[in-house]
Amino acid sequence: MKQLKPLPILILILCLSVMSAPAQEVASVNGMAGTTSIGHLVPDSKNAKKIVINWGGAGVSYGWLFGQHLFELRYFPDQIGQVEDFYYQDEKSVTKINGISRVDVYGLYYTPFFGPGFLIGLGFEQWEFRFVSHRTLGSGTQSLEIQRDEIVVHASIVDFGYQIGGGENPAFLTLKVRASNHSELVISGILGYVFD
Repeated sequence: MKQLKPLPILILILCLSVMSAPAQEVASVNGMAGTTSIGHLVPDSKNAKKIVINWGGAGVSYGWLFGQHLFELRYFPDQIGQVEDFYYQDEKSVTKINGISRVDVYGLYYTPFFGPGFLIGLGFEQWEFRFVSHRTLGSGTQSLEIQRDEIVVHASIVDFGYQIGGGENPAFLTLKVRASNHSELVISGILGYVFD
């Protein structure tokens, strides 16, 4: 007889107990700022830990609240980013990269004890960094922007924060600091509303 593994059974029991509670919808506007290095995104890069990337911007999230269990989808489109100059090498050439055209972040999150007070949450994000190179043309008055291939990273997230509201009051404000396997520091602020 095949023995059942305890972890899948526990996950199934948790999902069934969470889904049995009536669901409320949660919508929010998010702000996020982060810093990392090319070395965290592309671990095999030489001297890449010294090349710092900063980004920030606004996004939206939509989720479902089952009791105190919040499941969310978040999207941070077209964030503003800055990077120190570095050289990018592909099969054809070596190019000096001196800018970021955009940073997109997609995420899936779980907060087990949503409500006023201290929070902890888990998540999974996909970060897409698109880098550009500006080359001077002719007399030096024109600039050509070349978009390079993007770097796509999948990040596991653990965040810690404090929330005001979201219990008896449906409006809430949350400030969070997160730890990730690909970033040095990410801070986010969330302004949202719980719908019955």
